[in-house]
Amino acid sequence: MTAHPSSLAAANGSYGQTLFESAFQLSAAPMLVARMDTTVIAANDALVRLLCRPREQIIGHTTKELMISLASETRDELVAALERDHRLRHVLHSIVTPSGTRELDASFDLVEIDGVPHVVAVLVDLTEAMKAEELAAAAIYAGPAGMVISTLDGRLLQVNKAFAAALDYSPDELTGKNSAEINLWWDQAQRNDVIDSLTRLGIITGLELSFRSKTGRRIEFAASWQLMSVGGTPHIFCIAVDLSEKIAAQARARENEQRFHEIANSIREVFWLTTLDKREMLYISPSYERVWGQSCESLIRQPGQWLEAVHPEDQPRVRAAAAQQDVQPYDERYRIIRPDGAVRWIHDRSIVVRDAAGRPQRLCGVAEDVTERRKLEEQFQQAQKLESIGKLAGGVAHDFNNVLTVISSSNQCLAEELADRPDLADLTREVRVAVERASALTRQLLAFSRQQVIEPVVLDVSKLVLDTEKMLSRLLGEDIRITTRLPADLPLVKVDPGQLNQVLMNLTVNARDAMPNGGQLLIETTPVELDASDAAGHLGAHPGPHVRLSVTDTGSGMSREVLAHLFEPFFTTKAPGKGTGLGLSVVFGVVQQAGGHVEVLSAPGAGSTFHVFLPVCTQEKPAERSSEKGASRGDETILVVEDEDAVRRVAVRTLSSLGYRVLEAATAEAALDLFGSNLPQLDLLVTDVVMPGLDGRRLSEQVARRLPGLRVLFVSGYTDDAVVRYGVLRENVSFLSKPFTPEMLGRKVRQVLDAAPSAPLAKDTEQVARARRAQ
Repeated sequence: MTAHPSSLAAANGSYGQTLFESAFQLSAAPMLVARMDTTVIAANDALVRLLCRPREQIIGHTTKELMISLASETRDELVAALERDHRLRHVLHSIVTPSGTRELDASFDLVEIDGVPHVVAVLVDLTEAMKAEELAAAAIYAGPAGMVISTLDGRLLQVNKAFAAALDYSPDELTGKNSAEINLWWDQAQRNDVIDSLTRLGIITGLELSFRSKTGRRIEFAASWQLMSVGGTPHIFCIAVDLSEKIAAQARARENEQRFHEIANSIREVFWLTTLDKREMLYISPSYERVWGQSCESLIRQPGQWLEAVHPEDQPRVRAAAAQQDVQPYDERYRIIRPDGAVRWIHDRSIVVRDAAGRPQRLCGVAEDVTERRKLEEQFQQAQKLESIGKLAGGVAHDFNNVLTVISSSNQCLAEELADRPDLADLTREVRVAVERASALTRQLLAFSRQQVIEPVVLDVSKLVLDTEKMLSRLLGEDIRITTRLPADLPLVKVDPGQLNQVLMNLTVNARDAMPNGGQLLIETTPVELDASDAAGHLGAHPGPHVRLSVTDTGSGMSREVLAHLFEPFFTTKAPGKGTGLGLSVVFGVVQQAGGHVEVLSAPGAGSTFHVFLPVCTQEKPAERSSEKGASRGDETILVVEDEDAVRRVAVRTLSSLGYRVLEAATAEAALDLFGSNLPQLDLLVTDVVMPGLDGRRLSEQVARRLPGLRVLFVSGYTDDAVVRYGVLRENVSFLSKPFTPEMLGRKVRQVLDAAPSAPLAKDTEQVARARRAQ
């Protein structure tokens, strides 16, 4: 690995350092090395990605400048603790990056680089639940050689600065002194052995021994002696290399290796190191056993074992890429099959470790289990696909509802005119039936796309199933036995009862079609508590108390391929003409709109179970109220605002025939212009919601400023409007869904006019008061 100019290169070219830098750069955890004044001197790629800054804007800057500093008093406490304990773990704090605030768990190690204390920081990003890594740093140091000339009896004639400094002396303090006088030798017997050997051999090389420093410390040296004659007198020439730094470096190297193993043993990724030819596995982290389900010892014995576990469909590609690992980048995603049969997705990447001359030496890599991440990505992609189809379906249904409103209203008027013509009246009844079928289809499209206006109530799911059981039995037929398990004390949920009935019917019909020769159907309700891990496996799910509605059949079951497309609209395994493919799509949309989720368990020949999870509601169930039909006729003044000409004409004609005085406008702007003229007293505003320019909600707010207390009836075909929130009607909002008949319009208008005045949609009481004072 080519070292970055700011990398830890204290021992450039050494195997240990190269291995360290490889792990430093490959680590999935953000890491940095800083001086004690917090100036950053090294940063790995993960930190660059975390801070969203180029490396050049990190190196040489303090952590405070990078917005990862702590409060000064906290920082002082951490520095003191770090200097005392040499390491700190699990220090929680926040940083600010261009992508937002990140919560981090930081670990610090105090190390020496070139004799200067530095801090190595390993950061774990808690926001994205990424994996923690720790890293320690060390360097290998060397010292200069010392030189001494002495007599055989031990008198020091010449001593250079390097030797003296190694023993805490100055050269003058040693020159002329006898070694015995200053107790220089740690072991005097060893000195005697050296003199004896030197007298016999004349030279001794590479002998390791100990000297005593001025302060009494034991200093290790590697020394070579030569006996030489000076003026006919034998003298001893000695070159001594201080081994203190070497010994200390060896100790640090052992500690560094231990820390490296601790880091490798603690990370969830599989860290591996092999020879270039991959015939020998030099190191494999313990995570291999968790991910591959095989022992590290077995991989060391058989280095190709990991490749044998690769899925047969992925093996050719992975083998081809692995064969080129030493000459080109390796970054592969593949499946493995564990001994227990489980299939896991792996993201494997590696680099070539090079020596100081750039020659390749080792292969070093990290393999990560991305199975759960891939599942979430697939769920997200599926949700995006369904969302796109839903928007299209909702838009089509909205426009179609306008057409159906005109057809339905016109057909009802025609039916009244042709009441005495039975032959023609039959035709109007056929039109009415066709309109009802088309309306049901648009309701299914809107339910799937979660754009249907719903009115949820607090209800008991067990009671709803019990009330529907007889109808479901007729739907299933005599050859299917239905069983229910419905506890009486089930928690309440908040959902549209009509939609939940639709869900239950669709699941029942789906089960019936899976049992053409009869079978058993079990419907049960159960209170369950979802924890964070349960919710994490389903997009949009939330932990907490839920009610689970389960529908289980003994039918043919479904394959993985069918399950992958189960909730897609218009997907069906039935023969042409036997189904629309919207049934389960509607189930998906309704449950999602209610804040829940659906789980399916099925296998070919083993039947199917659909679990519908609905969040528990803490509200109490309101008392049931009987509905009363009000009279449809009246003489009030109504303003109708609708951009669709045909729909507006139907509404005006219907209301006029009921005795109301009706004003009309094609746009919100045109309606506001009416207030500039001598507009008589207005009793009701009937407005479409989605219109070009000013929409219906903003129109009602502006009208409310001029006529406080004016009643408003909103009309629309789907929930992508401002008068509803997530498909649920806001409080005090009167709403009529398209398509509607003249009878429905007349009844709703009368109901709104007879109701007590409600607060305007813009709930600014001071604004309303000012409007009243202005009148």
